[in-house]
Amino acid sequence: MAPEDQSELHPHSDLDAQLAQISDLVRQGEHEAAMARCERLLRAHPTNAELHVAMGDIYAAQQLWPEAAQWYELAQQLGGTPGLAGRLENARRQAESRRHAAPIIPELPLPPRRSRWLPVAVITVSSLLVVLAAFVLLTGGPKLPRHRAITAPTTPPLPSSAPVYGASGTAIKPRSVSQPQVAPALPRTARAPAYKGAATAQTVTGPTVARAPVVITQKVSTPATDRDLYLMETVGSLSWPDGRPMSRSVSAVVDPFTGYAVITFALPPALTADNIKATVALQAYKAAVVAFRSDAGINSLTIRCLATLAGERGAHTTVVAFRANTTRATIEYWNKLHGEPGMDVIWNEVFGEVWWNPGVTADKLQ
Repeated sequence: MAPEDQSELHPHSDLDAQLAQISDLVRQGEHEAAMARCERLLRAHPTNAELHVAMGDIYAAQQLWPEAAQWYELAQQLGGTPGLAGRLENARRQAESRRHAAPIIPELPLPPRRSRWLPVAVITVSSLLVVLAAFVLLTGGPKLPRHRAITAPTTPPLPSSAPVYGASGTAIKPRSVSQPQVAPALPRTARAPAYKGAATAQTVTGPTVARAPVVITQKVSTPATDRDLYLMETVGSLSWPDGRPMSRSVSAVVDPFTGYAVITFALPPALTADNIKATVALQAYKAAVVAFRSDAGINSLTIRCLATLAGERGAHTTVVAFRANTTRATIEYWNKLHGEPGMDVIWNEVFGEVWWNPGVTADKLQ
């Protein structure tokens, strides 16, 4: 029997080696080289939490705490790593202390020291000038030959109405001088237009309703951007098979650097469906199609579905029922080839790393 390939036994060995090299570069102060290598790995593994933690470590080594906190929060969304909670807490605390710290006043340069010979030189030159002036006054100065003074004839001033002629012989009209006009001051700051996103084939209909919070297992306090809100509105325009809209149960986070997004939606209460698993997978596929159509900057995404399970004595628990990954190229390929693919294609081909919580069954849903 031929020996097994070591790369198949350890599929993450190469990635672990790359992460170790990035850590060595950070310790050596080679932050730009470490960031470049981490960016290349993120493009190949956009859902890897360890790479997001490594990017946060690079910013933390440069004491760029707000950026480090953002990368740690994205890593937490992807499942987290050991020790991530401590790094995230430290980055948030450092960013908050830097924000409230007193401004650093730069030290002014000291005036140059005067030479001790400068006063002596000034006194000496002044004394020589005084002696020379006294000599000129006593001797009457040098004797100059006498000549008759020649005075130039005076020219009467021209009246204000007299014309002035130029070199070509034409009269030049006097030009009144007025004070220059000062342009109105521009505003000190200008607000950038809100992000509108790309044109989408989906139309958001229905009344505007208040967005209810989605309870998730990992709490992230990062505020939603205009891009996140636009993606929420677009995915929220979809409806479940029973006609209920998704607008109340959608949250989204878009990473503009890697083009990676995380979309989370919740099962509506008392959903009536013959196959809950197939219903959720089909809804996730529709959400992915709408997301890629609405935002041309998204290249890959993770879709999660939350479910609320009824417990004993009226207690309820919210868990992750479904999770899957896909890319823009995969969605466009199958959508162009088959239109809306069947459930087998969606589960096995369109989505990668599909996971369903075995504890979520129709009889346990709230």
